[in-house]
Amino acid sequence: MENIFNSYAFSHLSDKPTTQKIHYSSISERLSRADATFFEALYTDCLERFSAQLPPKGHKRHQLLRFDSTLISLSSKLIKIGFRSGGSQEHVKQLKFTVGFSELPEYVSFHHEATFNSENVALKQAILSCPISDKCIVVVDAGLQSRDAYDQLFDQDISFITRVNPNPRSVVIEENSLPEANPQANGLQLIADRKVYLYNRNGKKTKNTYRYIEALKPDNTTLAFLSNIFDLQAHEIAGLYKKRWDIEVFFKFIKQELNFSHLLSRSINGIKSVLYVRMILSLLIITYQKLNQIKSSKSAKQQFALEMEAELMKFIVRLYGGDPDKPPPNGHHTPFW
Repeated sequence: MENIFNSYAFSHLSDKPTTQKIHYSSISERLSRADATFFEALYTDCLERFSAQLPPKGHKRHQLLRFDSTLISLSSKLIKIGFRSGGSQEHVKQLKFTVGFSELPEYVSFHHEATFNSENVALKQAILSCPISDKCIVVVDAGLQSRDAYDQLFDQDISFITRVNPNPRSVVIEENSLPEANPQANGLQLIADRKVYLYNRNGKKTKNTYRYIEALKPDNTTLAFLSNIFDLQAHEIAGLYKKRWDIEVFFKFIKQELNFSHLLSRSINGIKSVLYVRMILSLLIITYQKLNQIKSSKSAKQQFALEMEAELMKFIVRLYGGDPDKPPPNGHHTPFW
């Protein structure tokens, strides 16, 4: 288009001034110049508005905020930023997105530095950076293994549940008795509930004591959970951890339905802009899905798109003096436009 507009033939056929020029600007180029802080502020505003529309879910003590990260890999020829993880992935660079998810994605951060390849760094920073109420329980997967991170969360009065490797190096302070009925927690058979100090890799003991819970899966595989919550039953803590899976469903949704893995820009500013735009879209669709009690997120996305298209059509008709709500003449089923 730029070449045709600036050509000799078009200049004379169109009668445009010979000095007038245009420059083609791709989406990627425009995103690289966009103000990412504007989209971040818009995301924050949308989050506040839509959160207020959703009814509270569950017991007030069990408001869960799940944290996890997802990676997007691109050929090192396509992107200058990012980090390499080595091994078979040496030829690609990776970008990490860390999300805090309740009923909606309440927190999101983007990392391209190698230090954030470690989940101990990325998850800890995300949890400590996110505003968390005292009624909220953070649920995070086994990627967060740092004992110092556990102490930091404890000292910040952040209640958390995570999963750890069974039989960590520890000092048992108290062995809690399991109920005689020993209720199963979502198919898990509880076998231990202890109050412990943990040791890190350097043999240093944690400042605080933690709740260590062991359970057996039906195949006799051992699972271990760690928490700083002492006023819930062991089977409740194991059951709450299982709800962490909701964030995996969210990652699948934004990658498959919102094309999250496709970057329209490869600059830091452009990637951040697209990130917040897609988070805003996810807020819209999830809120629409919950308010309309739609089971499938894919169906919610389709219905949302169709309803938005109809509303835009009606707006255009009204803009030009028409009445989209007026019934068609003679009962004909003609489109409202």
